[in-house]
Amino acid sequence: MLAQTLKTLERDGLVLRKAQPVIPPRVDYSLTERGYELSSLLVPLVTWAYNNADDILDSRDRP
Repeated sequence: MLAQTLKTLERDGLVLRKAQPVIPPRVDYSLTERGYELSSLLVPLVTWAYNNADDILDSRDRP
């Protein structure tokens, strides 16, 4: 599942995959410019969700 997700992120231009010519084999991943741009947009959203999670869950319990 992780390998498939990484392939998708690479195909979408969000991560860069670099296979290292070593034994045992190693692959390094890094964010592309597009990946950094996306992460800068997602971090505030995740922060907001974290800060509001209790209120959101409480509102689900109300009729």
